[in-house]
Amino acid sequence: KEVRIVPDEEDRIVDALNALRGAHDYVFTSGGIGPTHDDITADAVSKAFGVPCEHDAKAMQLLGDNYAARGMEFTE
Repeated sequence: KEVRIVPDEEDRIVDALNALRGAHDYVFTSGGIGPTHDDITADAVSKAFGVPCEHDAKAMQLLGDNYAARGMEFTE
């Protein structure tokens, strides 16, 4: 129903998520989830929803293996 392009600014991401989740049942994010060292999207989503940003061990292993196979750095 709606698409937004939001810059890598925590307050702008949090504001957009809060506005969208108040109006819609589902909110999807894409991009901005690594592997760059300065990505803030996951942390901003956690802040908007008031929950901790936790890494799933299985997902981290899958991502790490994928980056290694492609010769890419897998940043924290």
